Amino acid sequence: MNAHEGPAGRDLPTGYLLLHEGPDGEEVVWARCAMAQGLFAPPRTPRDLVRLLGCDPRGRLREALDPAGPHPVGGLSVEVDGGWGEDPHWALLDGVRLLGRRPDPAEPHLWEVFLEADVVGCDRPPRHPPGPGARFAVHPRHGRDDGSRTPCRRVDGLYTYDPPPAPPLRLLGCASTAELREALRRPRRMRGFRGWLRALDRDGRVLRDVDLESETVRTGPSVLGGTLLDIVLEDGADDRPDPSARPVWELWHRGVPREAGLWRALPAPARREWLRLAMANRTPPPGRRAGPFRVDGRAATDEPGLYCALSEAVAGPGRYYGWNLDALDDCLRGGFGPAPPFTLVWEHLEESRRSLPGLADAALEVLRERGAEVLER
Repeated sequence: MNAHEGPAGRDLPTGYLLLHEGPDGEEVVWARCAMAQGLFAPPRTPRDLVRLLGCDPRGRLREALDPAGPHPVGGLSVEVDGGWGEDPHWALLDGVRLLGRRPDPAEPHLWEVFLEADVVGCDRPPRHPPGPGARFAVHPRHGRDDGSRTPCRRVDGLYTYDPPPAPPLRLLGCASTAELREALRRPRRMRGFRGWLRALDRDGRVLRDVDLESETVRTGPSVLGGTLLDIVLEDGADDRPDPSARPVWELWHRGVPREAGLWRALPAPARREWLRLAMANRTPPPGRRAGPFRVDGRAATDEPGLYCALSEAVAGPGRYYGWNLDALDDCLRGGFGPAPPFTLVWEHLEESRRSLPGLADAALEVLRERGAEVLER
């Protein structure tokens, strides 16, 4: 058991390490902490209203516009050529639902399309819209170009989000290191913190690292007593696990799960956290697993569910075999479990296709391109 000294000489389990990067890029431990309060925090990005103006929906986007009501379309990428000689950049949309369309007021032969989505990636700061003359195009995020590229006059809703502050993160029962004690003697060094919190399981194995960024750092005597400290960070990063993932952490804290299917009843954010923890444990499984491997398409009801199902089928329970298409491609090259050639039987594939338009077929294509024989059931 990983531990540090607590009050009256009694050992406290070390559940977390607070680390930052040293001057030469090395990991520097600031503190060894017993507990963390406020680690699980809801996402600070609300569902956004995104408008495509002056567009002619094509391919999958056109098919999804059905007057019967909003329909899932998966993920979209918005290509932005910013004008004024700026390099093009991208915004990424997850969980897109098409709410409807109407003739564009400025160009009635084109359409104004309303989307609900999570803007999960944008390589421009908030409130930094492109300049005059910008050009926009919308693509499916998954799969090859299938004629779905949709040029637009403008896309609104990408640059307006200003996240509210996250609740503070309190690290309890911390044994400080010489590095932290030196920082406490020099208050200027305590004006902010950029680093990460390393969560450990009961045997001291790394669960995963949580990125932290705080403008302020407060310390004081620990509620656990003795010479320990409590450290409070006003974290501004967005890497803390979702509250729905707490049972996942409690399970993995006991060790890598060995029972199949434990992730199936979880909501999407918790499944995504399952993949994060599996990735931190991405050593190849012991022994060689021989196919054929069977994937149950009924469990692949969302993107993280697809990769949970593939990972468990190919590498085994609690193992990692990718969490997006690029990572799946890396795993198929070897080093994370079985490498092709092997046979994979994808059962209930049509249910996967209905739940994950475009993504299921894109995963099939990656598997086959890397030499896996995929049988559709």
